[in-house]
Formats: sequence, structure tokens, C-alpha cells
Amino acid sequence: MKYIKRKIRHLKKLRSIIRRHTDNIIFCWRKRPMRKLDFVKTSVKEKSGEIKRPKTYLIEISTIQMIIILGSVMLLLMPFVTTFNEVVTKMVEQVEIYKMLQDWAAPYHIKVVTGLLNTIGIESFSSVDRIHMMKFGQPLSVFISWNCIGWQSFILLIITAFIGLKGPFTITSKVEALLIGILGTILMNIFRISLVALIAYYFGNMPAVIFHDYVSTLMIIAWLIVYWIFVHKIILHHKEMVKVRAV
Repeated sequence: MKYIKRKIRHLKKLRSIIRRHTDNIIFCWRKRPMRKLDFVKTSVKEKSGEIKRPKTYLIEISTIQMIIILGSVMLLLMPFVTTFNEVVTKMVEQVEIYKMLQDWAAPYHIKVVTGLLNTIGIESFSSVDRIHMMKFGQPLSVFISWNCIGWQSFILLIITAFIGLKGPFTITSKVEALLIGILGTILMNIFRISLVALIAYYFGNMPAVIFHDYVSTLMIIAWLIVYWIFVHKIILHHKEMVKVRAV
């Protein structure tokens, strides 16, 4: 419990640092004040200027600037996500929830990844906790534990959903966004494990371990960023906008 409390304090400190740096990054790219688009009807008093709405700001960002911002955010979030994974893993180990992941989720992911490897021409077969591949007639095994299948990314998805889905959006669009997030997270984890197996097959175990420990975390962060940008641009629908369209 002392270890978990210490890690939670570390997480809170990292959260404040990340929030401060993210605000500074976004502030640096502000251009000029602009009016936000309103989906509600403007009243006569507002048109005549008797009622003045508070001026809001939009951020005009080019593609290169967006890449820089997203890359900076990913690097800032990486220690937070790594520490978060350690804390959650310790909690799961104490309550023995990992046995369910070990007996059901891990074998399912291993079988799917094995099928993908066979599809692209790499002879492989699966066991309870390993992917066995044949390279030049020699067996090559990759160990996949319950902690490698990316279940932490689902917890991060749920946590971010409390913020990302907050707002006057329709219930249908919220459910659709959440389902897309769950399906996308499953596919992302399968793709990530497949990359680990491919790197182990072509480059060896050490590059695969480095990819698993560091690049995998960046993949999870990148997926969540891209997912929420996509959801807010295309999937989520404002209630007022739906009413205007209906009229």
C-alpha cells in the first residue's frame, strides 16, 4: 500500500506538470481572437448589439505546428502513462484480477496474432502464453503475459471518456464514440503485439523488448490523441446543432 500511495502522489505531481506545459504549448500558437460558431439561433437583441457575448478564442494551427504539439504532448504524457500502468498493475495483482486476463484475454490475443502472422507468410503456432514462429527451420518463441495485452489502455480510455464525452452531445453519438473507442483499442493492441512479434522475428529479442517497453506506450498515447480528435470532429453531434438541422 505504501508503494501505491507513493506512486499516486507521483501521478498527481506529473499531472500538474503536464497540464502546465500543455497550456504553455497551446498558448504559444495562439494567433488572433475569433468568434466561435454558434448552432443556436441569434436573437434580435444580439443582432442589434444590445447583448454582447464574451469574446472567445480559437487556435489556428498549421499541420507542422500540430505535429510538434502532438509530439510534445506524447513525450510529456509518457512518464505519466508509465507510472499509471505500474500503479494499476500492482492493484490488479493484489486483488488477483489478472487471473481472468491470463486465462481468457491473453490466449485470445495470442491466437489472433498467430493467425495474422500466418497470413503474412510467417509460419507460427500458439500455446497458452507464447507465440512460436519458425525462422529458417529454427523455433523462435515470444512470451505474451497477461500484462502485455494492453488492458491498461482500456482504463485510460474510460478515464479520458469522462472528459472527452462531457458536454451537450447526443446520447447516440456518445454511445457510438465509446463503441468505436473500445473496438479501436482492441485492434490497436493486436497490431501492437503483432509488431512486437515481427520485430523479434526480424531483429531479435532485445529490440522487441525495447519496442514493447517504450514505443508501445507512445502508441497508446498516439491512439488516444488521434481517437479523440476524430471523435470530436466527426462522431459527436451537438444537441443544439441537431435541433437546428431538424428545423
